[in-house]
Amino acid sequence: GRWLALHGSSGGRLAKPRAGEGRLRRMVRMPFHEVLGCQFLNHPPQRKMLVSVAIGETGGSHALLEGLAESFEVEDEPYLVQLTDESATRVLLTTRLSDDEATTRAVHGRGSAGVGGANFLYDAHPALRGTSDVLAVAYEKSHGRGSVVYIALGHCHSAAQRGRAFAGPWDAPAFRRLLHNALSRG
Repeated sequence: GRWLALHGSSGGRLAKPRAGEGRLRRMVRMPFHEVLGCQFLNHPPQRKMLVSVAIGETGGSHALLEGLAESFEVEDEPYLVQLTDESATRVLLTTRLSDDEATTRAVHGRGSAGVGGANFLYDAHPALRGTSDVLAVAYEKSHGRGSVVYIALGHCHSAAQRGRAFAGPWDAPAFRRLLHNALSRG
């Protein structure tokens, strides 16, 4: 079978604060994260981000990327997800976000992310192996005879939820194409 997971699917539950960290908390890795292939760590405030096709780095092509430009811009919450097994994961889309850009001075004591975001703590920036700032945005991970496709994009909310509506990437043609491709895979 196949599992298509979006955005908040990588969440979980929060750990109790560690000694000396006040009320700040971290996300707990749960058993389903192993199947999903990643764990959500944090997200800085919403922003425009450049998303790049990573398939050239892994060779070949992928049905999920059909009709997408080599890069496209979306506005979203840049999710920091830690891959559970990078060697078994085919990263399809990436973005660049340094640890400094992902953290806030007010919460983390360092960083330039501004205000807002989830403000969870994490032990190490989840950049892909061999990089300091490249994050997975979409990937495919084999699992048994099936696979999981995870797309970190997809935040949205209504004005009733947060005071103003935010469509995020849902208005972006590239994101809609990505979802169409993912759903067409069956």
